[in-house]
Amino acid sequence: MADSQSGRKWLLFIGLGLGGVLVISCFVCSVAGYLAYRLTVPPNIVGRWEDEFGHEFYEFRADGTGQFEPQGPRVYPFKYEFVSFSELVLRFPPPPPDAEHRMEELRYEVAYFPRQMQWENLDRRGFYRTLRRIN
Repeated sequence: MADSQSGRKWLLFIGLGLGGVLVISCFVCSVAGYLAYRLTVPPNIVGRWEDEFGHEFYEFRADGTGQFEPQGPRVYPFKYEFVSFSELVLRFPPPPPDAEHRMEELRYEVAYFPRQMQWENLDRRGFYRTLRRIN
């Protein structure tokens, strides 16, 4: 009788141990899956954004187009894409010869938060711009 009681205790401990390993492995896999998703899917930046000083506006549309509105009457259309989960490329059409801003392609490393983005210029490392969502 004593052998059957100790055998049942061992089976109970083994079952609890395997159950604990299963719960921990499910937790680790779900955290790893979430991180893999967050690090490979670019953020949703569709909407209107204002730079931290309120002088310039960016509007991003779901179709990969947008417009840049610096201070003043001009508007510059662009196409954008994420070439990796955090590298954003803005491509502007060739500007007219009298244009104040001459932009063709701008590349940024994006740190994204729900209502704010920080861009680091990849062509001029160390130069940052902070944008906040206004709609």
